[in-house]
Amino acid sequence: MISWKYSFEKIDKDLELARKKKQALDDLFNSGKISASTYESLDKELTGIISEIEARQKDLADKMTSKIADLENQIGTLEMFLANSEIQYVAGEIDDELHASESNAFSSGLDAVKKQLVAIKEVVTSLMPEVVAPPPLSTPSETEEAP
Repeated sequence: MISWKYSFEKIDKDLELARKKKQALDDLFNSGKISASTYESLDKELTGIISEIEARQKDLADKMTSKIADLENQIGTLEMFLANSEIQYVAGEIDDELHASESNAFSSGLDAVKKQLVAIKEVVTSLMPEVVAPPPLSTPSETEEAP
């Protein structure tokens, strides 16, 4: 399993378990089965654990959001290389063999990066739906104003 995916799943499980423990503690106190001092002591400990896990979760989410932005930049760069290769080929600046080789390399790279991007976005969205990935880059047609 990919390490970042494992990390997200582990953090998610740890957080769920800590929250269940906190709920059980609250239930014990509310039903009168434990004293206020016992509750306060355990509550302080569990609240600290939950805060630490949430901080780890946020840190990992920030790293993955940064990774998403990096991958989107890589996609843009590879698309530029692919477009430049095609333009050079059409203009007669490069031959069939070089064009085919470059097109294959850039297309393979694009496919791999896009698959990785989709996988990361799926995991981030499923495990942390509140994390919003950066918006996609706008295309020239989206930035043009109507006359």
